[in-house]
Amino acid sequence: MRERLPELFGRIADYLDERPLYRELVGEMLHIRLDGGSEIVRDRSLGRAARHFVASGVARGEIDERVRPEVLADLLLGALNTALANWSASPSYDLRRELREAADALLLLFNPAAPTGRR
Repeated sequence: MRERLPELFGRIADYLDERPLYRELVGEMLHIRLDGGSEIVRDRSLGRAARHFVASGVARGEIDERVRPEVLADLLLGALNTALANWSASPSYDLRRELREAADALLLLFNPAAPTGRR
């Protein structure tokens, strides 16, 4: 997971870096979704993909289950949505840096707690 999540976010940043005209499109898509969306995100394709990403990490022992996987998937999508919204609103927003830092923060939640020797 330590490699997978930063790689996922990095690929998103790479893709958008190569397509600067997507900035306005992404902004409009997020705007429409926020204004008109009433479906539960968890049940949509992106929500299912995020849950699968987290569930795969749990199955490999890379993600601790201290926090329910559904909640972790929601946080992952929230981090992506927030970064994309900020990027679409400001040409000076450093999407790559922000996604890297978001991945680092999410990994703090995802990673199993270090053994303390206590029970």
